[in-house]
Amino acid sequence: MRAAASTTSTGTTPPTGEAKGVILFVGDGMGMSTLTAARILSGQRHGNTGEEAELVWDTFPAVSLAKILVIIILWSQQYQ
Repeated sequence: MRAAASTTSTGTTPPTGEAKGVILFVGDGMGMSTLTAARILSGQRHGNTGEEAELVWDTFPAVSLAKILVIIILWSQQYQ
């Protein structure tokens, strides 16, 4: 995984050293069905059937999915 991330898309080696900050991408409202629809649309716009398309973040070395249930928990505490 680290070897794949050792060069950029231009073929150059990225700078090394300690990171000064972190960039966190939060895709709100991007569930699995929305991402699948985006992949299909992207593939179809490139003249393919769509299912074989990849989105940029499909190639990230790590991703995470989260389901937030805060509203349901607050509602259930208030109306019990």
